[in-house]
Amino acid sequence: MTFDEQACLVREQADKAAIAQLLAQYPWGKDVDPRPAGSVSDSNADLERLSSDPAKRRKKLKAQIASYEKMLARSIAKHDDLKRKGLEEVGNYDLMVCYSGRPIDACRHTMELHEAHISYDLSVLEILDRELGKLDTSIPDGFKEIDVVLTALEAYQVRKWAEAAAPRLAHARAKARLNARVKQRDSA
Repeated sequence: MTFDEQACLVREQADKAAIAQLLAQYPWGKDVDPRPAGSVSDSNADLERLSSDPAKRRKKLKAQIASYEKMLARSIAKHDDLKRKGLEEVGNYDLMVCYSGRPIDACRHTMELHEAHISYDLSVLEILDRELGKLDTSIPDGFKEIDVVLTALEAYQVRKWAEAAAPRLAHARAKARLNARVKQRDSA
């Protein structure tokens, strides 16, 4: 009996109801959360290799974000295909060699591997977005930019207001970027 015939036999004899029950316990790819803060270091995003020139840095960060978004989309698609189709999505080599012909183990570990890829991609995207946010000069809804000439005392007070508003502004910018990315991903 050939290797592929053995794999075919294992697939035919697999408990499809048990596999379906196992896979039902896992969330869909879009519902997988990023890893806990700090568990993926900034060095994973290659930030130290980026230019210090803000324009070049912004361009490279946007390219990295686009690349990770594509990887994330592929990971989610593979995850969801496995959840939908079950053992059919596990390759013969993985089934027979990696998991010694144990279909439940093959599905469980393959699903966990897909979840790990999704959570990692989401975590790196958070790092990249945070770094891009440091370069963001856009004005989100609820904020206005003005040009004025002020006395020294008035300028001092305005600087204090700007310092107090900085965390809210950073949060509003991050939220706007996240909403745009989610909207773009959901429309694709």
